[in-house]
Amino acid sequence: MILKNYHEHYQGSKLNLKLSGKHVMLAYDDIYALEATSHKVCIWLKDSQLAWNGTLSAIEQHLPSHLFCRCHNSFLVNLTHIQELDRKEIKMDNGARFPVSKRLYATALRQYFAYLKN
Repeated sequence: MILKNYHEHYQGSKLNLKLSGKHVMLAYDDIYALEATSHKVCIWLKDSQLAWNGTLSAIEQHLPSHLFCRCHNSFLVNLTHIQELDRKEIKMDNGARFPVSKRLYATALRQYFAYLKN
């Protein structure tokens, strides 16, 4: 019953993580960005941050590619919260800024325009 309820209502719209010994479900829309830092992933929310023990590539596999884009080797951003995107940084709708690498700029721009078209 619980698993059926999860599949019907939450799968595909939330990320399930174990944080500090507790299972936490984060809505994709609540996540602004993810940053790889010192063997952890910092999850940037609107007004706070959470730390998850793991790698950015491991968590990236569980995020929808039409909503999240890698803009830098150490950063994934949520396309729904981008306010401005230029060659050096991304400004989010909460004022946060994240770097864009030269190598990933074209890919990030392409993904952002694809998101805007849908």
